Amino acid sequence: MSVVVCGSLNMDVVVQSERRPATGETLLGATVSFLPGGKGSNQAVAAARLGARVSMLGAVGEDVFGETLRGVLKAERVDASGVKAMRGETTGVAVIQVAQGDNAITGAAGANALFSPKMVVRTPRRGEIWVAQFETPVATTAMLFAKARAAGARTILNLAPMVPFPARLMKLVDIAILNEIELAQATGAKITAKSSVAAIAAACRKLGAPVTIATLGGRGLVIV
Repeated sequence: MSVVVCGSLNMDVVVQSERRPATGETLLGATVSFLPGGKGSNQAVAAARLGARVSMLGAVGEDVFGETLRGVLKAERVDASGVKAMRGETTGVAVIQVAQGDNAITGAAGANALFSPKMVVRTPRRGEIWVAQFETPVATTAMLFAKARAAGARTILNLAPMVPFPARLMKLVDIAILNEIELAQATGAKITAKSSVAAIAAACRKLGAPVTIATLGGRGLVIV
């Protein structure tokens, strides 16, 4: 199975402390971890570990984080030749502050926000699976999915994090994946963590993709 992931690469900077600092306060005694992330990169690594032949398409900065992330992909047997290093740009970063059993996340898209079709030299082939998320420009995803569909490839879109998208995008998606919050945002349906399976299924049909998978945390998932 050949999988092509078009999407984000981030370095997650995880800072753990006993509490969050007050405004203007400097708080010492925290610990920090640097973890490879980004929804796109995570998907690529997961698919490779499941035995697929995986190629990653995306953008990083010409910096230490970008070099590290490409190295991680190569170590996981993911073809990273389609990840472009952009001069003068920074690699995407997510700063995750963990304190008192909760977390707060601040993201900086960096080069991810500049990922464009002109950076993609790979041509979709029949039988491939093309995967994307919403951490790179929607217009780029739509154009790449249109080419993939025309070539006879299948497309999978994770609608996270939710951003405005044209309704026509769903016509280019074979499988849509989202959680109940994103499902409510995408369809306008009144969906909560306690909504019935019937209500969730109705919202999935409203989304308009041939197959929709709604993930519900501990409750499992609904496939329509």
